[in-house]
Amino acid sequence: MSWFHNKTVPAPQAEPGARKSDETALTSKPEREACLKHLSLVMSSPERGAVLKLYIENFKRLNQVFGYEYCENLLDQILAYLKEHTKKNVYHYIGVEFIIILDRFTQGQALELGEEIAARFDHVWKAGGTDCLCSVQMGICSYPGHAHGPEQMLKCLDLAVSKAEEGGPNQAVVFDSALQKQLLRRQTIALPVSPVLFLQEDFLSEVKKAMETYGIPRGKLALEIQESALTMAYLNINVMLQQLQEMGVEIILNEFGSGYSGISNILDLPVDTLKLERLFIWQLETNPGSRHIIKGLVRMARDLDLNIIAEGLETENQVQILTGAGCNYQQGFYYSPTLEKDSLLRILGTSLTDSLPVLTEEKEKMSRN
Repeated sequence: MSWFHNKTVPAPQAEPGARKSDETALTSKPEREACLKHLSLVMSSPERGAVLKLYIENFKRLNQVFGYEYCENLLDQILAYLKEHTKKNVYHYIGVEFIIILDRFTQGQALELGEEIAARFDHVWKAGGTDCLCSVQMGICSYPGHAHGPEQMLKCLDLAVSKAEEGGPNQAVVFDSALQKQLLRRQTIALPVSPVLFLQEDFLSEVKKAMETYGIPRGKLALEIQESALTMAYLNINVMLQQLQEMGVEIILNEFGSGYSGISNILDLPVDTLKLERLFIWQLETNPGSRHIIKGLVRMARDLDLNIIAEGLETENQVQILTGAGCNYQQGFYYSPTLEKDSLLRILGTSLTDSLPVLTEEKEKMSRN
């Protein structure tokens, strides 16, 4: 079982695995430590400010075309430009990511600066007499506010950068309450529950006991039940779901669209999230008509103010179709293979960017077996 599959993320525009290769550019550990120390300092002060993260897209391709020395020269030029233009502390945090700490900046000023930087990247850079055009994505997060420490700030920035990718090249996105909801959703512990277990008399008391034992707060636990369970004891399940919601447990209805239950049943149930039947996802590769079904199901879920998750994603084609349909929560091998305990522990609490080397390593292991 892979717990990481429950960390759903917006689809990136770059090819799978690109960021790991992009991040092979040298960045010193002291630079990262200095950045985190500075973040901790400004975020603990009473003064307001903002942090901007800049990520250079498709740097692996630039490396392949122009070579290592050219790209190192390019990174140096970009860093020099950012320092000169912002007049602020700029940290080459890791690989092709830069962190700019904008103390005493308002959110509006930070966004205006992001737009100025984006405009610079609409023009070519010159290194060694050769012109190069590269694109960036930027995330902005103000403090104090959504983030309560450097690590949480980095997670907020990661999500804002991912959101920026959806808008095309050279975008800047501010982390807001809508993205905060997505971030909280990613930190839900999701557990699949069999219909038989779900109907046990002591099920509710066992869930409550587990939440108390492991200190799981309200809104941080999600239980997945199969749609087929609705045919077993509908009235009992309805009551149990209502009681779970009162305990702050999110309910995910799995295999949505498989046909076991009618739409009217779903409307009457206290369900928070629907998970698409993975058969629809697989058919995207062979049946062009299946995309219309998915678009309809996603639209219906959104009209009902329900979250919807697509599982079993493996290809860029599937990601693009689902993202275009408005399905923002996605999971599958495209993002992460099934992880053993040791590998999972290595990435828990890290940002998406920092976890990519581990995920890519696990994918390579599976491909060799």
